Amino acid sequence: MKYALVVGGWLLFWMGDATAQLRAAGYAHGTDHCYNFQAPLGWDMDANAMASEGVPAVFHPPGTAWRQTWTMVYTRPVPKAKDDKDPIRTQIEGVLAQYEQDADLLTAKRIGTLEADLGAVGEVWEFTGYRHGGSEVGVYFNGPETVNFFVAPILRTADPAVARTALFDVAASYVQRNDCVPCEASGACRNAPPGR
Repeated sequence: MKYALVVGGWLLFWMGDATAQLRAAGYAHGTDHCYNFQAPLGWDMDANAMASEGVPAVFHPPGTAWRQTWTMVYTRPVPKAKDDKDPIRTQIEGVLAQYEQDADLLTAKRIGTLEADLGAVGEVWEFTGYRHGGSEVGVYFNGPETVNFFVAPILRTADPAVARTALFDVAASYVQRNDCVPCEASGACRNAPPGR
């Protein structure tokens, strides 16, 4: 049996068996986007950490503060032009141009795809060439009016495997929605896979 508790605007799902684990879940919404996600298994989610910068959620290991953590994942939507034939590539090129202004000579390489639990397919990109020596990996989904993405900045001192696992875990929970009516009211919760 699945129970949903509303706590401070976030939905927390719990499966009624001994092996269940608690995962924070939320959604990003605005006039041009709406998508659901869940925190990586065992990680915390903070909806306020970077909200002033247009970032609806930051995920970090438990017991850490997101600014001091050794690794994190965040999600963000960005608008896309209606006539753009490859909006994800446009977003990638925008990131490269932004960092070039900051004297970082980044390179970006598409390293694969990720199919989310309910079928959305995202492109997986890796960025290298940061002055600090780290890298970033992101999963980019082409939404109706926005590119919705999850990114894991990987510092030199971070364990890349941990960061990638967390990134792919949260990205796999991605669900594009037509509206952001809470799922209990819209009936969308019935469409979520077990544990989501």
